[in-house]
Amino acid sequence: MVRLLVFIALPLLVARLLDPWLGLENPLPGSDAMVALGFTTICGYLAGRLLGHFSLPRITGYLLAGIVFGPHLMNFLSTTVVEELQLIDRIALSLIALTAGGELRLSQLRSQMKTLGGMLAGLILICLLGFMLLLMLVAPFTPGLEALPLVQQLGVAALMGVVAISASPATTIAVITETRARGPFTSLTLSLTVVLDIVVVLLFALVLGLARGFFHPTGALQLGTLLQAVQEIFFSLGVGTLLGYGIALYLKAIQRDVFLFIMGSILLSMEVSHLLHLELILVFIAAGFWVENFTPLGERLIEEIERYSLPVYVIFFAIAGASLNLPLLAGVWLLTVVLVSGRFAFHWLGTWLGGRLSAAPRLHRRFSWMALSGQAGITLGLAILIEQALGEPTGRLVKNLLIGGVAANQILGPVLYRWALVRAGEVSELPD
Repeated sequence: MVRLLVFIALPLLVARLLDPWLGLENPLPGSDAMVALGFTTICGYLAGRLLGHFSLPRITGYLLAGIVFGPHLMNFLSTTVVEELQLIDRIALSLIALTAGGELRLSQLRSQMKTLGGMLAGLILICLLGFMLLLMLVAPFTPGLEALPLVQQLGVAALMGVVAISASPATTIAVITETRARGPFTSLTLSLTVVLDIVVVLLFALVLGLARGFFHPTGALQLGTLLQAVQEIFFSLGVGTLLGYGIALYLKAIQRDVFLFIMGSILLSMEVSHLLHLELILVFIAAGFWVENFTPLGERLIEEIERYSLPVYVIFFAIAGASLNLPLLAGVWLLTVVLVSGRFAFHWLGTWLGGRLSAAPRLHRRFSWMALSGQAGITLGLAILIEQALGEPTGRLVKNLLIGGVAANQILGPVLYRWALVRAGEVSELPD
């Protein structure tokens, strides 16, 4: 452990010594970002190893390294540098989504259908009603919300309730990969987080249209808005299926340099997704799902990705840590604590109630909510859409509250989920 601390301190010291030179005139394009990313990756990996000695998830160490190097502490990963690294971040997210799709098996989904349906229904019902009630209680004490008419407060509460349902498949699959967890609880929670992504996007389009009508009478719900969201989801799944078919053909016919082919496919698919306004995560989940369930090559695909998974997770979660807005969290910390606590409580009650009605095992009813505690990319995207739809000042306030919640959830989520996997007895082997 002492050696780990020394090795963590050395890159931090070198980073501080190099800091004056990172701002030189006419540097190589992207050199600041690459140097900063290199040091952050080293420190993130070592911090993850250190936390592993305390039975904490390694990805928490990666997040903390990003926070320390980020714009609000050391400023080695400045806001500009973080923006320059978004391409690498999206590549890492695509690889994680491809892995998530490859871990979804039709046979398991069929056996879990009743439990998944029950928990989804419980989450939607409890989170929506719970956040409406919670916001009604805190709105009179919240500047920016206290003067809103009741119908607008309900619109804000419904939007926040939908966003609260969302989880982070990236966090879930990262913890599963790190702990090498296998079993019915692991399979159920992974399926639940992935299916939630699709449900939340559809539900959000409906609720956003209603809420927009409360704030802007001329912007009431239009059928085209909901149809567009449905269309984007189905197009994303269709493009992902084609991508999975292409990957399977390559694995069968060429069989060499598979990871290089996957990287090229990711870059091409990212551009196609941008042009067609597709959900990148859904594209790669569908691709992995196709290879796993409709070809005999699923295990080979996962092996190729997991061979390079460590740097992918370090980079992704380090950038996620650097992107957390700490000053914003400090400014709304009290309300954030209330909302995050409420979200955890509603997730627990929703999964417990849904599991009870669907006769799920007791362990699944008690701990499934912990798999949903982390939040990341999709939540941030929905928060920005809320700001654009509701306008100033309400939209900005809601976005800030949601981003503050993401910061807290992303730190707590991996710890809770790892603990749940250990309690389920499905952590087959903890890496050294």
